[in-house]
Amino acid sequence: MIGYTETILKYADDDSHVGTLDRADGVGEVGLGAEEAGRRLAVRFALQVEAAQIKQVRYQVFGCGFTLAACAALAQQVEGKSLKQAAELDAQTLDRELGGLPTDRSYCADLAIEALQAALSSVQQQSERVVTRHTVTTQSHDPRLSANTPLYRALMASPATNDIPAEDRQLFACLLAVAAQESVPLHLALNLSAEMLETLLSQVFPAIDKKKFSPVSAPKTTPPPDINPQVQSLLLGFVDPDLSGWGQFAALVLARVMAARAAHPGHLWVAMGLFERPQLSAAIRRHLPALAAANHQGMRWKRFFFKQVCEFKGGTMCKSPVCGDCSDYSLCFVPEEEPPASIKSDRYVSYKNIDCAGNSKKIMRMLRRHINDPQKSNLFWEKFKEKLAQVDHPGQGADQGVDELFLIHTYINNLHEIFAEYDDQVAIELLEQIERECC
Repeated sequence: MIGYTETILKYADDDSHVGTLDRADGVGEVGLGAEEAGRRLAVRFALQVEAAQIKQVRYQVFGCGFTLAACAALAQQVEGKSLKQAAELDAQTLDRELGGLPTDRSYCADLAIEALQAALSSVQQQSERVVTRHTVTTQSHDPRLSANTPLYRALMASPATNDIPAEDRQLFACLLAVAAQESVPLHLALNLSAEMLETLLSQVFPAIDKKKFSPVSAPKTTPPPDINPQVQSLLLGFVDPDLSGWGQFAALVLARVMAARAAHPGHLWVAMGLFERPQLSAAIRRHLPALAAANHQGMRWKRFFFKQVCEFKGGTMCKSPVCGDCSDYSLCFVPEEEPPASIKSDRYVSYKNIDCAGNSKKIMRMLRRHINDPQKSNLFWEKFKEKLAQVDHPGQGADQGVDELFLIHTYINNLHEIFAEYDDQVAIELLEQIERECC
């Protein structure tokens, strides 16, 4: 990972000060205004103070590994210090503590310092929180491509193969066209090997002239932004191992590309060269359906990725455990997008968009992955397998009316326990959806 020294990695992996304080004496935020919803990195510092001395520090961050490292290092530096000593810290001091940030990431130290200074102001003003703004660059959040972009037009105009769906041709035309605009080798900009890029072009755009991807001026040698390895691991974990052929390849490419483009500032769909946000959600539903199901509340995709990584490490980015009650709701959710079916559905009004039978079968497939493993099974689950076998083969001693949904309703606590034991968050969320809609 370019720019990630041992010191920076050490701090980035230190989550000892991640979280919130129930009785904070000061809270400072940077880049969390509703009008900036998801557009810039966000940092929040909370301080607990006694006799003008900082007793406890907690922070929350939505950003890259360098920002995580800066916040962790700063939290260590100020805890136990006086308010006066903390106020004297600056970005240069923090940068030295980190052993030097890459030039294009120096603003990460600024973010942490500004959030701390806002928290100190909150203590002095005895206000609930102080919010400031930090502008790294003036980023446009409009689409980077249009239907008239030359390379996009050339890709879409090239002869199509019968096997590739039209929506996938458009998806990969956007990705290739936007990546080709950057001073980064094309395969690196997309987080693909040269072989994977060649396979993608040969399968989706076999007739395209490769010279169209040649650099216009100087050779492309600039390294791409650093990919968060935990985000990449998260996304690759949603690639269905049972897929084969084009389905598996497209899912793998999409996961790797999203990990790379999530490292860019601004909206993920813009960084991927798409024309509108719903295109990204549609692509994820097609190729990474388990990921789509995990984000059943319809959170902004980049924020969802980092939230999952943060929670996996035991931290939190959220003020409230209930999204609808949180004052940062507009940071995470996009009002102009159509809400997902799981939010719109209300069984007391209509069963439209509710698939009790289909979701029940899906949860049982998820359960089998655990209980078919001898190391995870026990006497209870062996008996449960017998009931499942009766459901799978009706008429062979099955009780009348017993189906997957009946088993879920009867043993929902047991199901929740095994999914929680093995940290199967996707299964837990689907189980909760079934309980809400069907039980």
